[in-house]
Amino acid sequence: MQRSAAVGKEFDVFSRYGTARRDSIIRWAVESFLLVACSVYTEVCLHLLIFKTADDKIWFPILFAMCVGLFEAFIACFLPKIVRRIFIFVVIAGATVFAEVQLVYQAIFGNLMPLNLVQNGGGVFTNFGGQILYGMAQNWYRIAILALPLVAAVVFTILFRKSGKEKLSVRMKLSTLAALIAVLIITAAALLSGRSNAMSAYKTFTNPDTATDTSYKVIGMWATTAQEIRYMAFGGSSDLPSLRPGGEGGGNYSSMQYNVIDGIDFKALSESCGDGEEGLRDLDEYFATAVPTKKNDYTGIFRGYNVVSFCAESYSPYFISEELTPLLWEMTHHGFVFENYYGSFPSVTTNGEYTLCMGLFPDMTRTKTTSSFDVSIGHYLPFCLGNALRAEGYSTYAYHNYLGDFYNRNITHPNMGYEFKSVGQGLDVELSWPASDDDMVKASLDDYADKSPFHAYYMTFSGHYQYNWENAMSAKHHEEVKDLPYSEEVKAFIACNLEVEYALQALMDRLEAEGVADRTMIVLTNDHYPYGLSEEQYNELAGKEVDTTFEYCRNSFICYVRGMDDVIVDTYCSTVDILPTVLNLLGVNYDSRLLAGVDVLSEGDHMAILANESYITKDFRYDAETGAVIPTDPDSPPDQETVDRLCAVVSNKFGVSTRMLNSNYYSHVFGEEGIQHEAAVVFEDIKSIFTQNNVTFLYRHGFVDAEDNKTFGGKEAAEFGELLDIIYRMAGKPEVTGMLPEWYYPGSENGSRWHDALLWAVAKGLIREGDPELVAPDEPISSHLLLRVLYRAAAVFGVETKYDSDTVAAAAAEFPNVDREIIEAAVYISDNSVYVGYKGTLKGLLNPNNRENFFKRERLANVMFKFYTNLIDSSGT
Repeated sequence: MQRSAAVGKEFDVFSRYGTARRDSIIRWAVESFLLVACSVYTEVCLHLLIFKTADDKIWFPILFAMCVGLFEAFIACFLPKIVRRIFIFVVIAGATVFAEVQLVYQAIFGNLMPLNLVQNGGGVFTNFGGQILYGMAQNWYRIAILALPLVAAVVFTILFRKSGKEKLSVRMKLSTLAALIAVLIITAAALLSGRSNAMSAYKTFTNPDTATDTSYKVIGMWATTAQEIRYMAFGGSSDLPSLRPGGEGGGNYSSMQYNVIDGIDFKALSESCGDGEEGLRDLDEYFATAVPTKKNDYTGIFRGYNVVSFCAESYSPYFISEELTPLLWEMTHHGFVFENYYGSFPSVTTNGEYTLCMGLFPDMTRTKTTSSFDVSIGHYLPFCLGNALRAEGYSTYAYHNYLGDFYNRNITHPNMGYEFKSVGQGLDVELSWPASDDDMVKASLDDYADKSPFHAYYMTFSGHYQYNWENAMSAKHHEEVKDLPYSEEVKAFIACNLEVEYALQALMDRLEAEGVADRTMIVLTNDHYPYGLSEEQYNELAGKEVDTTFEYCRNSFICYVRGMDDVIVDTYCSTVDILPTVLNLLGVNYDSRLLAGVDVLSEGDHMAILANESYITKDFRYDAETGAVIPTDPDSPPDQETVDRLCAVVSNKFGVSTRMLNSNYYSHVFGEEGIQHEAAVVFEDIKSIFTQNNVTFLYRHGFVDAEDNKTFGGKEAAEFGELLDIIYRMAGKPEVTGMLPEWYYPGSENGSRWHDALLWAVAKGLIREGDPELVAPDEPISSHLLLRVLYRAAAVFGVETKYDSDTVAAAAAEFPNVDREIIEAAVYISDNSVYVGYKGTLKGLLNPNNRENFFKRERLANVMFKFYTNLIDSSGT
């Protein structure tokens, strides 16, 4: 027995160590394996769940994930046992949650979320919370599969909670470092091996123009996130790939034959560039070789015609029928019929609208930090329809049936040459989410219908998801669609889109009455794919299985004049091509070299370009995410030279568009400046587009103050006096007299700033003696105090403060120690979607542990925006 024990001990790999040391080695090995395995699992699982396939490039996401896992393991080596355990759990949980967010975002919007959009997270949950919860419910099983690393981390923490020494040995640390270096070398070698290949992982990794979806597919979540963080933190405009020659142009082109503006000398412009203007010089040299489009049989056939254009929210041609939408049916099947038109964008309204209006692609690079429309503020924009037609003597108007502050349209659209109107800013339409397109058109017709020539542009809103019967526009037309043979979600989608049909009918009726219907060109397209429908629901709407690489973007480009002869166009085209096509039809003088789009009716190469740089021609389709070339005729595949040439053309269109935007290039060419809008308020300390809209709305109405036109001061603590002052201003700042009662004297120097507001609040009963949460005006606001004041303020404004008595009774039973008025206020506020805190949940609002839920100015502004728009303004008080 002694001999056997001795022999066994000789073959025990841990025999030279004590028990504690052996446990440390085991724990180190398990920790390292867990971190690497979870990193790789998260990467591969997300890839398969989203892309549903894997090719030979899957090794790059795996290698990057191994690098991340080993790096985390190396960091963990230097941490004390307890801290190390927490670190491991946190990094695994963080990675899992981030991957889950991407999974749900992709399920809802149809594409992955660039990291620069994370700053909008709070606004997304506030405005799109219902859709997010719906997306989570629809994808619960995929969420569960992706969450397995988190389960593994919990199991590990429980099983190994007592094992291991306090510190790991130097040998263990060096072993981890050696493994990390080895994998880094392998990853770098693999990347560099394909450096010369245009579709290599190296190009994807280093190119700031790479779309997020493409990047995730080729190099994975970890590498994409690292690069996006890098560009967000340090910029990267200098890293933009070189532009390839724009063509074999350079000759003297006359505006008699070509769509050019005479007198532009790109060579002279290039020579005029000074130090630090290399970007402008690059563009000049590029355009010096670009070939313009020739004028054609359709040039100027609608010269002097009125123009009404629509960018239709989530529009799809598949809901159109001769019975339900007769006017849209007529416009889709007559006039110019573009049979192979594709909307470029899967989501994000501002990208589709920008492309339609500018004839350029938005900045889609990793360097992007704000919307392209915002960057264009104050730029000279000569070819936007508003500016181009105003120069021709047109009256030009733009409308949106939501708040103009959203996406700063009240600033960007005047810069495009429009007199802009929106809800609360000149457009008499009820504010709701979404709002009526029909009402918008009817409310605006008197502005322009009798002022030929005119141009009106509409950004519609009725088609916005969520597609259910709580959607105001869907509910409005429920009776018309209730018997259709579709699921409820698809019927709700069709119902809200009927608003476009009725808006067009109102428009055509008025044009007929004015006698100008046959001299008015109607242009309509979508902003993006209707991502609010699931893949299965979109297939149901289309009546067929829709390819999710290309065909899901197929849409309508309506270009219609009543009574015109039909023109069938089978040329492939996309959103960016609409502006130059319309300018050519109107006979407006423009320079086709300075737009990324191409007149669809012209000679030359034509293609439908999608947001990720995939494209479709009559001969083949090119998938930028995989590099796959799918020929139209399998027996006649395109030669590689043609594919490479067109890939370069597409890359140039995106690269040139981004450079032109970021350099204000039109001002460089024409020596003109854009409109310096006097109301151009963009608070640079507010990152979320939703919060920016809400704060700016309050600021423009005089309800809040800001530090200056660029800084709101939203991170500062909100004081109680400011809340009362906002409500006082919403009431019109009525005259007050007298003194504050003894039971509520400010007791601070800051109180005098809000003396009138405080006096009015006391007189109106917004604050009363004995209120338990009452604080001095310069102190922070708690959730319960805010609830109480808003509830009372609604009554003061004449709003009927109804609440569900059963809900109140149930809440009172669950929270017996909470004041009855607070319970009533919480139920009422929640029912009216005024999100005070804790995501608006009733339990979160009423929990006594949450009553000390203090507010920053930015968050208070969000609440007060909802209070005003959902309750006060909508009530007509």
